[in-house]
Amino acid sequence: MNKPIFNEANFVPVPRVPEWQIYQPEKLPHSWRLMAQCTDSTFLEEPVDWLFYFDGAILVIYRHKDRMNRFNGEPI
Repeated sequence: MNKPIFNEANFVPVPRVPEWQIYQPEKLPHSWRLMAQCTDSTFLEEPVDWLFYFDGAILVIYRHKDRMNRFNGEPI
């Protein structure tokens, strides 16, 4: 089987996905549905919480870290 020859005539660009908005954790869209929540304590000093949302088309994975900063005592 011969490789296709690349040239301007047979070039088809890949459609770009629009950039995602940046959301504040306390103001997530109401259309997002929480599908699962888990805590990963493998290989880490502190466990990390993961939230899995589904917006109807895309799975959104969110790293959830509601803990205190050990250096300054403020919430992370």
